[in-house]
Amino acid sequence: MIDYKHQALSKVKYLKALPVVKQCIREFRPDIVHAHYATSYGLLGALSGFHPFVISVWGSDVYEFPKTSFLHKSLLQYNLGKADKILSTSQAMAKETALYTNKNIDITPFGIDTNIFKLQKTKTIFHPNDIVIGTIKSLEPVYGIDRLIDVFHSLVQKHPKLPLKLMIVGSGSLEHSLKQQVQDLGI
Repeated sequence: MIDYKHQALSKVKYLKALPVVKQCIREFRPDIVHAHYATSYGLLGALSGFHPFVISVWGSDVYEFPKTSFLHKSLLQYNLGKADKILSTSQAMAKETALYTNKNIDITPFGIDTNIFKLQKTKTIFHPNDIVIGTIKSLEPVYGIDRLIDVFHSLVQKHPKLPLKLMIVGSGSLEHSLKQQVQDLGI
């Protein structure tokens, strides 16, 4: 795994990592290369030449990146074109991804199969009767966390007797404004 400390890493810096990626592939000899994010790590995977090559799209890589410029769109199309398999965590994101490739996109939904994994009682910060609505996401505009907060506030107003709880886990550029929104709404 190659982990860069700076999120604002340009694609040029990714290209500089390509020899290291190729060396890791030669030494480790993986069964597959699976790039999470079609643009950044997807570019490294595409240029590595290794197959089978899998790309998982995660959001901003298909919703925002290709709309930046023709070059960005072309880069995404190139990366997806090199993939042997493309994965998405939702139908909506798969539909957006399909704008940039004619390849099949498989859905790998978040969640668990409760027929296989059984609930075990653990300590929790919530009361057993609480109705918890939550998300674990980067606190960025594309994810609509501000809308989740507004909808939750509306639910609390409509159903004040329900034990509604909202849990948001994440960090990002909107963290301060979302905390302020919650405080302003009194929830």
